Amino acid sequence: MARTLLSPARVAARDAEREAAEGAHGMAVRRCQEAVELALKALLRSGGVEVPRTHDVGPTLRKHAPLFAALTREELAKLVRLSRQLSRERAIAFYGDEEQGLGPDEIYGEDDSRAAIADAAHVLTVCDRLVSRG
Repeated sequence: MARTLLSPARVAARDAEREAAEGAHGMAVRRCQEAVELALKALLRSGGVEVPRTHDVGPTLRKHAPLFAALTREELAKLVRLSRQLSRERAIAFYGDEEQGLGPDEIYGEDDSRAAIADAAHVLTVCDRLVSRG
């Protein structure tokens, strides 16, 4: 089951790269959030953890950290931080900021999408490695 979540995570990451190349930076950030969420849920599932029905799975990962001994404390902290960071961006990256009257692509630019793509790639690499061990 864990590996089945990694496939759509990879698709979301590839979609993010395409969207960034097309200038849809807000959507690229949104797809990176999806990739990170799915990859971390795959990791949790590989440890036998019930996957939470929330977009930020960082707290659940932290709670079950002993199941993932292959992660250093620093690596775990980075995964938790990226989950929180991208889940906070999720709605804005998709809908924009209605209070300010700004669309996603007025809020997010190339630097934002490139950073999110790099973060998602990192999370996918870590989760691929750990899930394939299990």
